[in-house]
Amino acid sequence: MKYVIVTGGVLSGLGKGITTSSIGLNLKARGLDVTAIKIDPYLNVDAGTMNPYQHGEVYVMEDGGEVDLDLGNYERFLDVELTRDHNITTGKAYLSVIEKERKGDYLGDTVQIIPHVVDEIKRMIVYAAEAAGVDVTLVEIGGTVGDIESMPFLEAVRQLSFDVGRENCVFVHTTLVPILPVVGEPKTKPTQHSVRELRAVGVRPDAIVARAPQPLDEATRKKISLFGDVPLEGVVSAPDAGSIYEVPLLLNDQGLPEYLLRRLALKGGGKDLEEWRAFVKRLREPSAEVEIALVGKYTHLQDSYISHVEAFAHAGARADVKVNIRWIESVDIRQKGASVLEGVHGVLVPGGFGSRGTEGKITAIQFARENDIPFQGVCLGFQMATVEFARHVLGLEGANSTEFDPKTPHPVVDLLPKQRGVEDKGATMRLGWGPTRWSWRRGPEPGSSTGPATSTSATATATRSIPPTSRSWRPGAFATTASRRTAGGWTCWSWRATPTSSPPSSTRSSSRGPCGPPPSTTAWWRPPRRTGGSETLLGLASIGRLVPSYQELLKRAKEGLPHTTEGGERFQVPRAEVLQEGASTVLRNFAEICDVINRDPQQVFAYLLREIGTAGSLDDNRRAVFKGRLSADEADERISSYVEEYVLCGECRRPDTRIVKEDRIPMLECDACGARRSLRVVKKAPKVEEEGLQAGQVYEVMIQDVGKKGDGVAKRDKYVIYVPGTAKGSIVKVRIEKVVGTVAFAKVATE
Repeated sequence: MKYVIVTGGVLSGLGKGITTSSIGLNLKARGLDVTAIKIDPYLNVDAGTMNPYQHGEVYVMEDGGEVDLDLGNYERFLDVELTRDHNITTGKAYLSVIEKERKGDYLGDTVQIIPHVVDEIKRMIVYAAEAAGVDVTLVEIGGTVGDIESMPFLEAVRQLSFDVGRENCVFVHTTLVPILPVVGEPKTKPTQHSVRELRAVGVRPDAIVARAPQPLDEATRKKISLFGDVPLEGVVSAPDAGSIYEVPLLLNDQGLPEYLLRRLALKGGGKDLEEWRAFVKRLREPSAEVEIALVGKYTHLQDSYISHVEAFAHAGARADVKVNIRWIESVDIRQKGASVLEGVHGVLVPGGFGSRGTEGKITAIQFARENDIPFQGVCLGFQMATVEFARHVLGLEGANSTEFDPKTPHPVVDLLPKQRGVEDKGATMRLGWGPTRWSWRRGPEPGSSTGPATSTSATATATRSIPPTSRSWRPGAFATTASRRTAGGWTCWSWRATPTSSPPSSTRSSSRGPCGPPPSTTAWWRPPRRTGGSETLLGLASIGRLVPSYQELLKRAKEGLPHTTEGGERFQVPRAEVLQEGASTVLRNFAEICDVINRDPQQVFAYLLREIGTAGSLDDNRRAVFKGRLSADEADERISSYVEEYVLCGECRRPDTRIVKEDRIPMLECDACGARRSLRVVKKAPKVEEEGLQAGQVYEVMIQDVGKKGDGVAKRDKYVIYVPGTAKGSIVKVRIEKVVGTVAFAKVATE
């Protein structure tokens, strides 16, 4: 395995990611298999929770990983499928080390930056590289040399170079060579200082990519070579380019790929950049132009939508047109009206989070539909297309997403049932590539005793935006689809009314059409997975009217609407898991049940005690202990009665309820239909008086903590139980060895 490590100096934003991608493309053009890893020295575990205004777009990988936008460039340049393992952050490395320390993997060592954190970083790099099974792995280290947060990563790659051998690892340093207007000559001093900073941490660059407003002359390159201690052939001038896709050609023309191949003792094949040159030529010299409106929430930082921007570049090159983007902040549409969209050839509404600007997006979508303008909605944009269609075509007044209006009468977009108990924000969304089963139903005809007809269809989709189109609310024949990936992946699906006699369909066009489609056509585009192969570059395409006609499909959709919104069961309460302990019964999965029904464990427990007619206690709100014997069926029956009385709405039978107080009287209020009804007051549960612990007896306990000597600590009623060899959070059966007052010593019981 060979490694190419790319670092940056002087300041950020010089284009380390483009340099990395361009080197990889050139190596791949010479017959080598390559992959790329991005290292980000921030404490976030991944990029999923980061504000687009601070960090730009969140790129979604095929395995669901939320990563830095540079990995999108890697995939677009190199035509590879990367994973979450190809994005390493400080938070991810530290979290892994801490988890190992908690498990005792370090066997009592004092855990430190060196060697433990650095070794973990090296392990992550090598793991991703070996799993890819390639010839060369490119590693980009984010940030700037000299930043304190980058130090562990620089030390890690220094050690990695030592471990694999200098002949198998090269360092490419990207720096700035400014040209001051006052003197008009390039200044190499920032580059000299940056190289000195890099060498101070033990890393010697093998090549320097010098960023400058214009090409550097031979004298400047020689000066950088001399003071940077780098061969002249390893000093590359990287002037400002008209497009990032010109950079691979700049590096190729200056011989950097051949120099790196010699340095790594690799033999590459002939150059194969002709298709890339043709692609760049079409970018430079398009035969026509189109204008697409991008209606977003973060348009003040265009990196927030970089995958869409690059998709337009790829599609435009394929269609031999230049795509001009009209950036429109969705909030402005509510203030200025839809007139800001006049004259565009297409409308793209991308993803986002939060209610700000959603009504503006709906207005833009309505404008596109009513004026036969090609439209594409991605994630939140597609959710808003569903809302717009429901409101203005199907006549469902007040239709909305429950994310923005919990009391909407028509929740056409709703939260996934499995997401209802999720509190964390990071890495909790349904992401990545995988099968999605669509289900829809036609409402019964008026006066008919026949139940609704249900059909299902499977397709492969992925989203980054939660919630999806509601599954419990079924608007007859109206169906929606989703995009494969939100950030630079496949976004070729379009909304429409679909007859219920067949599964929801989608249409893709592989033929190139006119750059300005007439009003009688519908058009959409798909960002390419690579910039090379012609079969993946569909570009701007147009197709004729759908058959049957749009109006006919719309008529069928309206006819299939149910007369009332049918509520559906959107969660399934787990079966009770009971365990008999002497004269008591333990409900082991009590915490899970409370999480699913979204109710306070103390209140649920008090209700169960009242219904069962016994006493008991809660074990850290996780296990419920009842005095006497209780079967699983009896527990299920009591839990079911609680759900009926304290969870389900009496009017619409939906679980979207919460307990509120009105004049000190507890009421059950439904967020879906607004209905209210009074509740019985549940008194505090009486506490069971358990028998004292007996030596030799076996009990099931939950380890709640770890003592100073490493023994697990459990609590049962008034007793503290020490159990060697157990981990925090585990539930184990223990045999009491000795009881001293309220302290007991036990061992894990063996069957």
